[in-house]
Amino acid sequence: LLVLNQLFSKEQRWGVKTVVNFLEMNGRTFVELAGILAGCGLLIGAFSMTGVVSSLANDLLRIAGERAFLLLAMCALTSLVLGLGLTTTACYIFLAILVAPALEKLGLNKMAVHMFIFYWGMLSAITPPVAIASFAAAGIAGAPAMRTGWESMWVGSIIYFLPFFFVLNPALVLQGPSPWLAALGLALLIAVGTLFICGGIQGYQTGVGDLRRAGHLEWPLRVLLVVGGLVLATPGGGIVPLSELQMVGLGLAIVAPTVLVALLLVRRHKATEAQHALG
Repeated sequence: LLVLNQLFSKEQRWGVKTVVNFLEMNGRTFVELAGILAGCGLLIGAFSMTGVVSSLANDLLRIAGERAFLLLAMCALTSLVLGLGLTTTACYIFLAILVAPALEKLGLNKMAVHMFIFYWGMLSAITPPVAIASFAAAGIAGAPAMRTGWESMWVGSIIYFLPFFFVLNPALVLQGPSPWLAALGLALLIAVGTLFICGGIQGYQTGVGDLRRAGHLEWPLRVLLVVGGLVLATPGGGIVPLSELQMVGLGLAIVAPTVLVALLLVRRHKATEAQHALG
């Protein structure tokens, strides 16, 4: 693209100063990334040299016991840490050998397990303090690296929940009987739940408006939207004690009154602002 720009765009053609600035900016970005990757290499090397990696799966199982959700959370955190700075292929191979056996011994679907660890391993790309993708973007944009990393994590926070959904119901990765039909229904529920989760996280709910206009109830409403959205999106059955229908009912019982209260408060605030404007 740069070559095409230099050849065909007279108005946007770069001069010597622009090229020097471009090289300087990218050099700084690569130096930052090199430091991050060096630290990650030391961490992975320490795990290997101390022999932790050889007994990791058994250690996770011993700590979690029969508590499936605790084991999932521990494996998610482990995958995030072990995936620091690794390329996609290396990350998956590393985690498939070290972490996946712990989840497979719990009786979870193999495809869902491997997607779970792969997904969490790649999340280190937007998760500080590593956040290689975010830091690279910050270097290009000329923005503060760590602030960009936290912002990327905040904006993309919904994706930290998604791996749990397809472990809880492997139909989302097209496993099990009639996976296509089940996956369609689950995808719709997850999409609706995600809508409320994002509304609570970002403070703006579709169909309601800016939740900051709810006054002192802003944060309680946002928390309830996130909780209700999670319940609505979480597949029921399996290791979840409630059935799919019960999860949907519970999620709607949380979300529906929350949205109604938020809508009334936001509209009342708008009406008050309109009265002040007229007065």
